[in-house]
Amino acid sequence: MTERNETILQAVDSYLVFQANKLMKLYVGHEYRMAYALDVDELTQRARIKLWKILEKKEITHLYIYVRRIVYSEFIDMKRQQKPVWRLSEESDQLEGAADPAYEFLQKSESAFFLHSIAHMVLALPPRQRESMLCLLHEYIDDAAQLRAVFCAYHVDLETACWPVDKKEKRLLVASLSVARHKLAQKRDQQKRVC
Repeated sequence: MTERNETILQAVDSYLVFQANKLMKLYVGHEYRMAYALDVDELTQRARIKLWKILEKKEITHLYIYVRRIVYSEFIDMKRQQKPVWRLSEESDQLEGAADPAYEFLQKSESAFFLHSIAHMVLALPPRQRESMLCLLHEYIDDAAQLRAVFCAYHVDLETACWPVDKKEKRLLVASLSVARHKLAQKRDQQKRVC
């Protein structure tokens, strides 16, 4: 049984690697290019392990279709486990790029570009959703000065973006927050597909 499984794995290994490369090229954005080879290796290894475990339990009739589905499901699992990290504080930038001024400049420009794209998307929301997102951003962004400067360029004063004291008004804003987040996520995904 083990020899048969090894033979099957060897027969489909190149197809498995091809499918992993294909998925990474299609779905991974430019921010992950540096880790591309590591991600492909991890994906192929996870798919091999999953295929091995399945082959121990049962016989597969349409092997190549099954391999493609395994690679896809493992890819989805990997991406679900990876949370994007967007650091906007200057402290973390200084620690990482202290020796390289070019790195610091790139980090600050990427951070500014990111905030400008967020501001553009937030300001395109309907009024109540926009207000709820502004309150949330004002409350949670690490670098409030940089955020204020970006929104000031769009003639928005973030100092006034605070959660209302009135419970009913605050409840209405909080209720519109999930819809606003969903719309922003859709816009971000559309931008990724364009890039």
